[in-house]
Amino acid sequence: MRLPIITTILTVASVTATNFASAKVSLSPIFSDNMVIQQQATVTMHGKSTPGRKVKVKNSWNGKSMQTEVAPDSIWSVKLDTPTFGGPYTITVSDHDSRLVLNNILIGDVWVCGGQSNMEMPMRGFSGQPTNETLDMIVSAKPDRQLRLFKQPQDWSTTPKQDPIGGTWTEQTPATVREFSAVGYIFGDRIQQETDIPIGLIECCWSNSKIETWMPRNSFETLFPEIELPAYDQTEFEWLTGTPTLLYNAMVNPWNGFPVKGVIWYQGEANHPYPALYKQLFPAMVNEWQKVFANDSLPFYYVQLASYNAGNCEGTALPEFRQVQAELLDIMPNVAMATIGDVGDRVFIHCPKKLKVGQRLAYLALEKSYGRDGLDVQPPIARHAGYNPKDSTIWITFDNPGLGLIPTQVTLDEFEVVDTDGNCHKAKAKAFGGNGVAVWSPIDHPVEVRYGFHNCFEATLFNNMYIPASPFKLTITY
Repeated sequence: MRLPIITTILTVASVTATNFASAKVSLSPIFSDNMVIQQQATVTMHGKSTPGRKVKVKNSWNGKSMQTEVAPDSIWSVKLDTPTFGGPYTITVSDHDSRLVLNNILIGDVWVCGGQSNMEMPMRGFSGQPTNETLDMIVSAKPDRQLRLFKQPQDWSTTPKQDPIGGTWTEQTPATVREFSAVGYIFGDRIQQETDIPIGLIECCWSNSKIETWMPRNSFETLFPEIELPAYDQTEFEWLTGTPTLLYNAMVNPWNGFPVKGVIWYQGEANHPYPALYKQLFPAMVNEWQKVFANDSLPFYYVQLASYNAGNCEGTALPEFRQVQAELLDIMPNVAMATIGDVGDRVFIHCPKKLKVGQRLAYLALEKSYGRDGLDVQPPIARHAGYNPKDSTIWITFDNPGLGLIPTQVTLDEFEVVDTDGNCHKAKAKAFGGNGVAVWSPIDHPVEVRYGFHNCFEATLFNNMYIPASPFKLTITY
């Protein structure tokens, strides 16, 4: 049975933005009614009160109380150890003459939904850019589902903030779900259904944001000193969401000490002209987020960029970036990539088929974070291309073929070979069910083979679970 949420009884107040100023003891907006706290973790709970005053925190899952003294800067904090998933629970916070009660708390798994506009795109879509197959999910949203949402207000700062500017945890209703990240909600909905574990989702994204803005100053000072940083007192920016550190300071740093299960990430459009740099920045960002969310092995499950015009459908800027995204799988632990070569839109950078995107991220998490073996949801990745001059065939072998690459025995589009002058030539290709694809070269001495290597492409090669193969270019071995 859900506990009733107390609004105001004498000095008891539910934690909302309206009473922060009047309460003598207060909490960061991160901590509110309806929140989900990561199971089997140590959470740093913090707030403000009068310096020197004693603050007591008591939770209902084990009845333990902790006491701490408010620091001279008015900040207090305590560490809470959480059990395995369950709830609902309460947390009571009190000082000398005031008390706050957080109700309807669940212990479960918390996931951060980060990135730019394709992650930000809500269940209701953007104006003139709909999301497909989400209306039924919006209509069926019910508060009794163990899936809670925290939509973080967008904010920036040149210095690290301790608290977000607002936000609160909410239960599911059509009104809250329609405004939440479509990819994030679809992901969380599937995870909760499959695991029966309470799930908390934190939406932390901003349209047209570069990866640099989601990283802290020390990363650049240590690893990328050539990248210009904003001045501490700067207030005007040519590209706000492209300026290093600004969104990290205001939207990521406030979660310091709040453990989560993992991160799903859909970002890169703003960085796609510079794939080599992104290959360096992404691991550095993941390392910093692991520190914030108190998890050295924090998994990052990210989305490979979809097909899109990007000024020229035949261009290769996006596929060069996709190639780097695939290469990151080889140099980073605890990451996985969702391929979406079958859902892109040549006209809209915000592809409407978010259902497949969220589901594929969920499948990756179910396999890698929840131990669901045998799903075959890792995308096929091309590893080697060998040439047979007798019949002018190039044999390409793949990792993650599952039960075999499909479709078999039909000619596959999107394959090309490259000659010694760098010119591309269309080539016929076929899959034969195992881990290989044969490509027939129309030229002598091809040096490279490519698949889906244009800004716009349509996936034609899949594993047996219809997970699209990652686009690629490979040097041919003789």
